Amino acid sequence: MKHKVLETPKALLHYRQYGKGDRDLLCFHGYGQDHDVYRELEELYGNKYTIYSFDLFYHGQSFWHDKAKPVEKEDWSKIMAEFFKAHAIERFSIVGYSMGSRFALSTFDKYAERVDQLILLAPDGIKRRFLYWLMTSFGFSRHLLRIVVTNPKPYLWLMQTLLLFRLINRGVTKFSETQMQTRVARRRVYYSWVMFRKLFITPKATAEKIKQYDVTLKIYMGEFDKVIQLSQVQPLLKFYPKSLRTIPAGHTQLLKMWIQTYGAL
Repeated sequence: MKHKVLETPKALLHYRQYGKGDRDLLCFHGYGQDHDVYRELEELYGNKYTIYSFDLFYHGQSFWHDKAKPVEKEDWSKIMAEFFKAHAIERFSIVGYSMGSRFALSTFDKYAERVDQLILLAPDGIKRRFLYWLMTSFGFSRHLLRIVVTNPKPYLWLMQTLLLFRLINRGVTKFSETQMQTRVARRRVYYSWVMFRKLFITPKATAEKIKQYDVTLKIYMGEFDKVIQLSQVQPLLKFYPKSLRTIPAGHTQLLKMWIQTYGAL
C-alpha cells in the first residue's frame, strides 16, 4: 500500500495504491468516505489489478484550492491526464460509488477509448434532480443553501418541509442527518453539492461512448436503497437494461457487500 499525492495548480489529489497486478483499476468512493473503503479489493484482486483509490475533494486528504469556482469537467480531465502520465497507464477500468460516480463518469467521458469496464454502484449524477439543480445553479440559491446547511436548525426544518411536500423521501432525510452531525461535516455537504455540480454527463452521451468503444457496463443497485433509487438510473439503464444487477442492501451497505460478494472484476 502506497500513499500518493498529485499536485496541480488547481488541486491536490491524494490517493492510495493497492496491489501489483498488470491491469489498472480506478476507484472513487461516496460521500463521507475516503480511499480506505476499497482496501479489501487488494486481498481479492491485488495480484490481478493495481488499484488506485482516490480521496474526492473535501474528503480525506484531497483539496480543491479555489472555493469560488466549481470543479469543471475539463479541470478533472487535466488532473487525470497528469495521473495517467505519472503511472504510465494506458488502459484501465473504473469503479464509482454514489457521489464518486460523478468522477467516474467524468473520467470515462474523456477517456472512454481506454476503458475496459465501467462499474457504477448506486450512481449519483445519472439523472438531473430538480431540487439539486435549483439549489446549486444560482448565486442566491447557493447562498441560501450555505446558510441552511451550515446551521443545524434551519437544515432540519428544511428536511422536514421537503419531506412533507414529498420532494425527498424519508431514507434521504435519515441518511443526510447521519452526515450532518458536526460543523465540519455540514460544510462538506455544502461544498460537495456546490463544487461538484458541473460534473454531469448526459446518459445518452455515456451510452454512445459505451457502444462506440465496446466498454463493459455494470450497474449495481441496492434493493433497499432509499437514497439512490432505481428511477434515478433509468435514463442510462434504458440504453443498457442488461447491465443492471441488484444487491440485497441499503445505500450505506452496498459498497461493502459488492466488494465481498459481487466484486467480480
